[in-house]
Amino acid sequence: LTLLPVKLLSVFLLGLVIAAGYGGDSNPLLNFSPTFIWIIWWVGMSITVALVGNIWALVNPWKIAFGWVEGAYILVRPGQGLSLGREYPAGLGIWPAIVLFLLYTWIQDAYPKGDVPTQIATMAVVYSVINFGGMFIFGRDQWLRKGEAFTAVFGLLARFSATEVRVNDRGACQVC
Repeated sequence: LTLLPVKLLSVFLLGLVIAAGYGGDSNPLLNFSPTFIWIIWWVGMSITVALVGNIWALVNPWKIAFGWVEGAYILVRPGQGLSLGREYPAGLGIWPAIVLFLLYTWIQDAYPKGDVPTQIATMAVVYSVINFGGMFIFGRDQWLRKGEAFTAVFGLLARFSATEVRVNDRGACQVC
């Protein structure tokens, strides 16, 4: 409950990136989406995670949104989860996360329209569909551990942190 405002802000910011990308100014310098994604979120979250610890595990908007929808689904259909519960193929390892991160890096560094707000919004929607699909097929925690690029990257960066987040109750954070 104490994290609820932070979680609401996280999901709101994802929605704002998409809304500003499609409905805001087309000039990247005047639009919220490019500045937020490439500077505030990517650089800011990377530095914060490396210094403070893996706060991404607490503020991942896809994890939060899926959890909320799954919680509502469980209220309607008690005893049933939202996921199909398929076993994640062991042979895939974390390759989906690596491929998605390499694609993200290519978009950031080489894609000529990487600063175009509508392109950023479309990429956010596509990435959301990939993540929600992965969580639906394999389960939230299984997909986040193996398929979600930023959970993998920020988890790696958090290993450089001077502090560490420890969870004594494994039920509180399945990805931690």
